[in-house]
Amino acid sequence: MSAEREPHERPSRVATVMVVLSSGALVLALGAAIRWRMSARAARDGRAVVESATPRVLVVRPRPAEAAVTLTLPGTARPQQSTALYARATGYARVLRADLGDRVRRGQLLAIIDAPEIADQLRSATARLREATDNLAIVRGVQARTARLVRERLAASADEDEARLRLSAAESARRTSRAEFERLSTLSGYLEVRAPFDGTITRRYLQQGALVSAGTTLLYDLATTDELKAEVDVPQWAAGSVGEGVTAQVTPREGGGASVAARVSRTAGALDPVARTLRVELRLPTGAAVLSGAYVNVRFSITRRGAAVVIPSGSVMAGADGTSVFTLDSDQRARRSRVLLGRDLGRDVEVEEGVTLADRVLVFAPAALAEGERVQPVERSAASAAR
Repeated sequence: MSAEREPHERPSRVATVMVVLSSGALVLALGAAIRWRMSARAARDGRAVVESATPRVLVVRPRPAEAAVTLTLPGTARPQQSTALYARATGYARVLRADLGDRVRRGQLLAIIDAPEIADQLRSATARLREATDNLAIVRGVQARTARLVRERLAASADEDEARLRLSAAESARRTSRAEFERLSTLSGYLEVRAPFDGTITRRYLQQGALVSAGTTLLYDLATTDELKAEVDVPQWAAGSVGEGVTAQVTPREGGGASVAARVSRTAGALDPVARTLRVELRLPTGAAVLSGAYVNVRFSITRRGAAVVIPSGSVMAGADGTSVFTLDSDQRARRSRVLLGRDLGRDVEVEEGVTLADRVLVFAPAALAEGERVQPVERSAASAAR
């Protein structure tokens, strides 16, 4: 019987060995799977730690700015010529021949100042000049006779020298008297106030009989109210496109007046160092329905010379060294770029220099973001980022 069981017992042992081997392989496989899952989890956890340390930032692509821009700026209408007339002599306003709103011509008499002491000084100076002139004629005659006597050996040469000295003193006295006479004559001419150019009296400051002091009393304001100009300050980004000959539309800000075309007659040629604006003057046509001193709107149609782009206002950072933005390089690192701003559009801003359409611009970059720091970009369009 034992011999009969032996063939049946051998397969049982083989099966047992196979089961044991299969269990070991399963354990090994299970261990390998566990180790792989643990390493994968560790790798994910490592990436998560790195990603959590890298700031996430919003990134936008700039869009092109408009090639043609309509720029409306506030300005002021002013006369082509205007001046304040002061008294150049001390006295009393004896006659006032011009009043508010009077149109006057160049050289027209506007006022007469009464100053009796100047007239008295002028009469005395005239008398002294006449006396010096007569004395010079006498001394000159004496010197000529003395010189003739010396040549005829009837007088000593010392007499001629003395006569020459007296002549020099007489000539000097006459020059002094002449200078005083001319000074008082000029001062006497200041007693009459005349218009320096054609214009309109826009203000009168005194009444007849009032005391006036030389150099301090204001008499009239005179202006060319028929010939006006509009003064406007053009921002830096548009200054290069506004030159002499450029046409603009000028409209009164109040009163409902019609627009008139005006040409730029002159520019300052340099930007104001504080406001960074260019002062521009436009000559208004004669008969324009604009009063001197009125506020006006000046509308320019400007064609850009360069390629500007538009980015969200939240991209721009202001510092002691100027304005700048952060852009993203190909290695996902932040790079700071200096920019030249154009128009402020509210949520957006135009950039004239420093950013191109190919750049990626960071919006609301973290305050602690450093140059060259790696970031996680979240890209959106410029329009959606502005919203």
